[in-house]
Amino acid sequence: VREIYGYERPKSGGGSKRAMPFASERHHEYWTADVRYLDMLDESLLAEGMVYAVTIMENYSRAVLASSLTRRQDLNTFLAVLYRAIQEYGPPEAFVTDSGSIFLANRAQAIYRALGIRKIEIEKGQPWQSYIETAWNVQRRMADHYFARAEDWSGLLEEHDRWIHDYNLQEHYAHQHRKEGRRSPSDVLSWVKTLRYREDDLARAFFSSRHTRTLDGLGYLTLQRFRLYAEEGLAGTEVVVWVAEDALTVEYGGEALSRYEVECDP
Repeated sequence: VREIYGYERPKSGGGSKRAMPFASERHHEYWTADVRYLDMLDESLLAEGMVYAVTIMENYSRAVLASSLTRRQDLNTFLAVLYRAIQEYGPPEAFVTDSGSIFLANRAQAIYRALGIRKIEIEKGQPWQSYIETAWNVQRRMADHYFARAEDWSGLLEEHDRWIHDYNLQEHYAHQHRKEGRRSPSDVLSWVKTLRYREDDLARAFFSSRHTRTLDGLGYLTLQRFRLYAEEGLAGTEVVVWVAEDALTVEYGGEALSRYEVECDP
């Protein structure tokens, strides 16, 4: 275009750098969440459907608070990740996402209100406003090679857990000038103690979608007189049941055991 119309090459570095709108000045001021499609996987892992990473990070420390791999980027998966993050760290002052439907769903909005969380969206077409975009770039460099080498689902989960561990423990560029010497996300976050919700209060905020059940000897659970299979190998273990308007997910240890299409009648 420059050659055709005779435009001069613009001088680099002339513009002012735009300020990050959600830069935190204190711990747990902002959390950010997003979903990434893992498109580098082997065909055998993608044969049963796409694989997504649903992740929540803390803006001040840049630490990954909770993350999960899933076949579906649905509301149940997001709420499960959100529950684990709040259970461990307490709620943030504000929660930053894009305008994805799972983040703006009525049930999610009700949970934000119940926990006193201010919900904020980045501007459309401005992904740079989300701190987690930087984390995705780090994940591409640190983990995509190993994700692609995973031979099965359990191997993929192991690599995902390893990435969270390594990411939180290694030095982060954002902390290179800290005077107290804390350089990794985990170091910056570890000494902070925040008010956490009691288990029953947190369950009450999620009551419309989260239930706990103990599996019988054959790996089944009972919910509203329906008998649903989860996993025989976890017989006698307590699992979590997430119910949405059109789906039911049985989860243990942050991973989905089974999913069912359902219809809910209030």
